[in-house]
Amino acid sequence: MGRLNVRKFTHAHNMRYITEAEFADIAALCAGNPLYYEYYGCPPPTVDEVHADLEALPPGKSKRDKYYLGVFGRNGQLNAVLDLIVGWPDAETAWIGFFMVDAALQGCGEGSRIISELLEALTGYGFRRAALGVVSGNPQAEAFWLKNGFYFYGEPRKDRSPVIRTMERILNPPDKVRTHHIDIGGSHMNEYLDIKPEVREALEAGAPVVALESTILSHGMPWPENLDFAAKVEDVVRSEGAVPATMAVMGGKLKVGLSQEDLEVMCRADGVGKVSRRDVPVYIASGRNGATTVATTMLIAQMAGVRVFATGGIGGVHRHGEVTMDISADLQELAHTSVAVVCAGAKQILDIGRTLEYLETMGVPVIGVGTDEFPAFYCRRSGHKLDYAAKDEAEIAAILKAKWALGMEGGVLIANPIDEADGLDFNYMEGIINVALEAADAAGVHGKDITPFLLAKVKELTGGESFKSNVALALNNARVAAKIAVEYAKK
Repeated sequence: MGRLNVRKFTHAHNMRYITEAEFADIAALCAGNPLYYEYYGCPPPTVDEVHADLEALPPGKSKRDKYYLGVFGRNGQLNAVLDLIVGWPDAETAWIGFFMVDAALQGCGEGSRIISELLEALTGYGFRRAALGVVSGNPQAEAFWLKNGFYFYGEPRKDRSPVIRTMERILNPPDKVRTHHIDIGGSHMNEYLDIKPEVREALEAGAPVVALESTILSHGMPWPENLDFAAKVEDVVRSEGAVPATMAVMGGKLKVGLSQEDLEVMCRADGVGKVSRRDVPVYIASGRNGATTVATTMLIAQMAGVRVFATGGIGGVHRHGEVTMDISADLQELAHTSVAVVCAGAKQILDIGRTLEYLETMGVPVIGVGTDEFPAFYCRRSGHKLDYAAKDEAEIAAILKAKWALGMEGGVLIANPIDEADGLDFNYMEGIINVALEAADAAGVHGKDITPFLLAKVKELTGGESFKSNVALALNNARVAAKIAVEYAKK
């Protein structure tokens, strides 16, 4: 790439290259921001140090890659200074080495306007990312960049003092993987997102990604079978050409994709809680580890830009829910969060009829794939017919595309029945479920604890057959979800 035209960096400001005559003005502007340098642990630069900054380059870069620019007011006064390195640390990234606004102009949006115009220009030049480093613990700097759509990426650099944290913003990604500015309730949540590099690269490239929950690992299966399942389900997703992104809440972060070490922590489940939407801020603030439910996995997936999610079964309206109001948060999440959920229906511990009525009321499309009847988790059929059945994954991807292109927020529930060879008889399972429910009632189990209790009891009563079916249906859902994600990525 040749030298960029800095006039295109702005359309409302006077921006040009810094000259030696303005070195003293830069030093004065920096001296007017003493708090920044207090966090940095050094005094503002002298004129000679400003000159040295003009010459400074990262490894492998030349002067033609550096843009040391000033933003000037109508009377020629220096209002802001910008040090930009293009094509670093990789060819698709523009690195903001330094940006400072005159203290007298701070708090009125001037800095954000300059950055907004710069990012628009960089996008036009084909850059995919803008990145920078901030001093860890500098609240003003962190707040400014978060406000402008940047998010923390990677681990802090602790090999130097002060500790530097990298922030970046994705520039002009495909619409379906837009990740740089997700606004939840007016707050920029990307500060808390920790996206695994493999997943991040796939999202940036518009490649298919499938979200996976972690509650099935921590609360749905025993150790070490759960760790074996975690590897298998990710392998299934990869075998169909997609990238798996298992979600969890760990160490104050929303994890999008887990390392092997992370998976082991979630599978051993020592002190790992069960996190639904309401629990997220509590776990983030406390730093506790939590396994994500369907609702929370959907929430994190949307924040990261993942459109397709594979789970075992969804939560729903519990039996006698019309009296107890025991209704899973999964249903509300499906109504408002734009992620497609592939499941094997709902467990028979729920009131499946009322669950489907609730989804209809909330405007959630329920689409069968390979079936015209809503499945009942371990069982291929529940007796409840579906209004829509898709012939294949490509048709489902077209439906997703149409829904979200119309601006209709909310998810789509994709009902994928367990394979015939792995399914269990509906009437047989109804009897098992009733016995398990009676045991839960006798033990006084309720709330979050009810589902893990019932799953364990059902496994015991079926001699382990239910567990085998659970594994089989979850892997089958992951396979179908990956195929949908691949088709959706083509659209």
